[in-house]
Amino acid sequence: MREAKTLRVRVLKEGACDPGQVEECGKRVSLIIFGTIGSLTPVQRFNNAKTPVQGITKTPVTGVGDDAFFMVSQIRVTLHVKKGNSVFEMMVGGFPAEQIEQVKTMEKTLAQDVAAKL
Repeated sequence: MREAKTLRVRVLKEGACDPGQVEECGKRVSLIIFGTIGSLTPVQRFNNAKTPVQGITKTPVTGVGDDAFFMVSQIRVTLHVKKGNSVFEMMVGGFPAEQIEQVKTMEKTLAQDVAAKL
């Protein structure tokens, strides 16, 4: 069985990581590339993730991959992308809830770069 691999990169301003500047220290980007789990292919996992769930908003996204959607909960925003048989999830974290639209823009821009390399 293959499992998803995760690449995490912390995005920091130079010199911003002292304890008094937690907001700056918490910025991060997460890229999860879906693999097969049990008998579920990455595409099947993507399709399952599109299923409605109470308390989570899922909205279609155009302009990235073959199919994509934002998943928004009270604690995070993630962009799920399918291109061919490849599936990945992009998450930019550490920003206040008021900046959700900026986070979505960052996630989509990063996801377009990833999808172009698939």
